[in-house]
Amino acid sequence: MGIKTDVTRRFILLETGEEMSEVRTINEGGKAVQVREPFTLRLAMIRSLISPLDSDKSESSEKKLDRYLLAKRVKENDFVDLSNEEIKTIKDRIAQGWPGAGVSGQAAEMLDISIAESKKKKD
Repeated sequence: MGIKTDVTRRFILLETGEEMSEVRTINEGGKAVQVREPFTLRLAMIRSLISPLDSDKSESSEKKLDRYLLAKRVKENDFVDLSNEEIKTIKDRIAQGWPGAGVSGQAAEMLDISIAESKKKKD
């Protein structure tokens, strides 16, 4: 069994304490409409897993498929069982995709909380 991770956790602006959000354009009845959505661990994880990095050029198609399937699991579930290896991959990729400490630091903290909670349940 993996480490149950709540991917609905929201990122916070460290400076103000407000939730981070982003504006997306969606198609509503044939019209482009802008909506503001919270920036969640799910979104950071999916983007980090499917966005290309320079290191991906030499990656096998099997590894790329594994990342894609993991991104699908994250998209389809609010709580995702993750292995230690998957958590390490996600943390590394988020750190590369968001080099600033705001997003990568919070993501690492959220994933570490999941690990700590998983250990408590085993004790």
